Amino acid sequence: MQRQRRLTQLSAPGVARLCLVVALLPIIAINLAYLVSLLFGVLPTCFPYLQGCTSISSVGRVNPSQWIFKPIMLVSAALIAWLYLAAGRRTQAPGARRDAVAICGFIGACALLLYLVFLGTEGPVYRLLRRYGVSLYFGCIFLGQLLLARRLRLQLPDHPAPRWMIAIAALLLAMGLASIPISNFVADKDQIENVIEWNFALLLHLNYLPAWRAIPALGLPKRALTDQPGSGADGR
Repeated sequence: MQRQRRLTQLSAPGVARLCLVVALLPIIAINLAYLVSLLFGVLPTCFPYLQGCTSISSVGRVNPSQWIFKPIMLVSAALIAWLYLAAGRRTQAPGARRDAVAICGFIGACALLLYLVFLGTEGPVYRLLRRYGVSLYFGCIFLGQLLLARRLRLQLPDHPAPRWMIAIAALLLAMGLASIPISNFVADKDQIENVIEWNFALLLHLNYLPAWRAIPALGLPKRALTDQPGSGADGR
């Protein structure tokens, strides 16, 4: 228990460094693994962010790129859980019994971990995890980022970084909503869905960079924060 408490009681600069790692590590894993798959000729060649010739899941389940993708992403999942527990503790309102930021991030990290464990297997379990596990990861992390951005904006009203987080979150929401009619009404939808997936993942991970810039401004002492001043709405 004491060790767990020490792990989540990171200083503001420590949480900020963790944001930077969590931002860059998945992007490196996804793109490096795709480049390796191209070198070995196991996946089609394109610029997936615009052409969508393959999915991120395909990159993670073919040889030899899976040996880059899966280990780095497993480490990323652990670091994501750590980040949200530490960031939630750093920004949590005093006296709150539950931390919405930590809960969202932890569930998202667990969904990513479960998806990675079954990635590359066959059968209905994998198809279920691919469809809903990734959606749960994206959804929970999106919500966790939005809640964290709101806390940072209340704590640092003059800092531009929280507003950037909210703007990126709005773009992510628009992409997510756009994918619903595409999935249900477009016949040849794979390419479009792949483009959305690649760009959604990129923006989701880049959205930690504004937090990396903002969190050090909180200073070393932990300061009280509420999502709604005076209301105790953050899990109390």
